[in-house]
Amino acid sequence: MAGAAVRADEASARTAAEERRFKADTAEAEARSRRDAFDKFSPSSEGLWAWGKDCAGWKLATKHRHDRAKVLDALVAVGAPAVVKACSGDVPHKSEHGLVALNVGTAAEAAALFDRQWATLAELGAAQEGVIVAAMRRGQHEFMVGARIDPVFGPVVVVGDGGKYVEALQDVAVLVPPFAAADVTAALRTLRIAPLLEGVRGDPPLDIDALAEVVVAVGKLIVGAGGAIASIDVNPVLVAARGQGAVVLDALIERGG
Repeated sequence: MAGAAVRADEASARTAAEERRFKADTAEAEARSRRDAFDKFSPSSEGLWAWGKDCAGWKLATKHRHDRAKVLDALVAVGAPAVVKACSGDVPHKSEHGLVALNVGTAAEAAALFDRQWATLAELGAAQEGVIVAAMRRGQHEFMVGARIDPVFGPVVVVGDGGKYVEALQDVAVLVPPFAAADVTAALRTLRIAPLLEGVRGDPPLDIDALAEVVVAVGKLIVGAGGAIASIDVNPVLVAARGQGAVVLDALIERGG
């Protein structure tokens, strides 16, 4: 009985220490999240980049102007193959409107895509805020990480299977801050795709530790914003083999009231 009491005390002490660290981190997050994470013309992944999370390299090629030359300069800067994606706060989910193109390898492709996407924004009546050219990255599996302010529980974070089928599959786990990376890995093992985490059919195990760091960062970001963030949608997070990291490919941050 005495041993059990000691273990319980040790567990309580660890929990209290983790909560103190979380509060200290989120105090710092408040200052960070009010800076360029909300720059209207930057991808929302900037908010995670400020946390030291790996995000695909990108360039905002032009701002409010049909300037093809800047798109070509951006392609040279990030390197091919690249992603070309229209930038407009009026269209949060751009792939549904053909505003995201992958594996762009030549200047001619980039120029044609820019013209097409610019015209699509005009047809939609959406603000033409620019075109982002981002580096293509390689990995093994796509995950999603989301966060929002729940009217009952406050900030909540979800993590699960990602990519373009995320709404159809709905394989996610929910976490309520504060939580640690170990809590994230435990939550991931409750998913239907959990067998994939350790590798199947010759695939290597996934770098779940790196994914857990991204999830913890998202939790700290929304808590530290103090209501300035209504929701965060990070999809996809491309996770590589164990020890090779995870990279944020796209993110959307919605301002709070």
